[in-house]
Amino acid sequence: MADAAQAPKAGGKKPAAPPASKEEQAKNRQALRELSRKIETDHESLTAIDSNALAEVQCEANEMFEVSKQEARSAALDANLLHGVSRLGAEQAGKLDKQSPDEFVKRLLAKYGVGGGESGRPKLNFAVLANDLEAEGVFRTVPSTTFLLDSNWAPAAPKERKQRSASLAAG
Repeated sequence: MADAAQAPKAGGKKPAAPPASKEEQAKNRQALRELSRKIETDHESLTAIDSNALAEVQCEANEMFEVSKQEARSAALDANLLHGVSRLGAEQAGKLDKQSPDEFVKRLLAKYGVGGGESGRPKLNFAVLANDLEAEGVFRTVPSTTFLLDSNWAPAAPKERKQRSASLAAG
């Protein structure tokens, strides 16, 4: 029977962590404060495009979450840290090189374009594109790109809603 009490709950969830002691909670709060100071002071190094330090900070915070969720003060510090990490992550993403959609299409056609369509422009060779995406491991399945197939593509018409008859509503 002791083994049954230690087994994970249905659904594969881990058993609840034992309550943290006051000392563990204090250490956890201190570590969260240090991480918060780190994201405030190392702003430039954390948001550099080639840096993964922001992910490391988030991983450290994730490891401390089991203790953080047991106490309101730790949870507030954890939420504040998560907010700071997400703000810096957005800033880091904003520093990425942005290209226009026209440039992306030009490069896509240069690599995967074949023949000429009715308009004289090359069409994409989706089989080669899909094979390259699969080889790179970008997607487990080919992404939905049906809108690129041709200019005649249109989304499916919405289905008509049927009204229930009055006899069913009265019953």
